[in-house]
Amino acid sequence: MEGEGMRQQLIHEELNVYLDDLHTSVTRLGEMGLTIHHELKEQEAIVDDLTERTDANHSNMLDINKQVSDLLKSRQGRNQLLLIAGLILALLVVVALIFILP
Repeated sequence: MEGEGMRQQLIHEELNVYLDDLHTSVTRLGEMGLTIHHELKEQEAIVDDLTERTDANHSNMLDINKQVSDLLKSRQGRNQLLLIAGLILALLVVVALIFILP
């Protein structure tokens, strides 16, 4: 009988060790889960901010495209664009001459 009691005591102690290990593992998993949750919340905020900025920039691009389209449709607008293109070309020529002729 005494041997049986010792055997049960050893089994009980072994089970306690296993349960302690299981508790430690479950606690660690819970902490990891919370860390992942907080990281996902931060990333969600970043994605939301990026989405808002992208939407605002898309709206701005649509407005700019409409303005350029309207400018191209008008004769005065075409003349202004040709003038801008000519000035850019002249600037490139001047910069090239500065670097070619020391």
